[in-house]
Amino acid sequence: MKKLNFTLFLFTAGFYYSQTISGTVISKNENQPVSYAKIGVDKENIGVITDENGNFTIDLSKSKHVQ
Repeated sequence: MKKLNFTLFLFTAGFYYSQTISGTVISKNENQPVSYAKIGVDKENIGVITDENGNFTIDLSKSKHVQ
């Protein structure tokens, strides 16, 4: 649970202080990368799909919440 809270904190901090976020989506149960997962910002037209290795980079510069 601590890892999840720390990850959410990092994501939140990254969301407010940067315009580009990169990462890898990993399955909790299998500990393997998740291919072709959708990553996006709720209620905005911003999103990407992970590659075959679970990697993604999302540009948040057009988000209303990033200044």
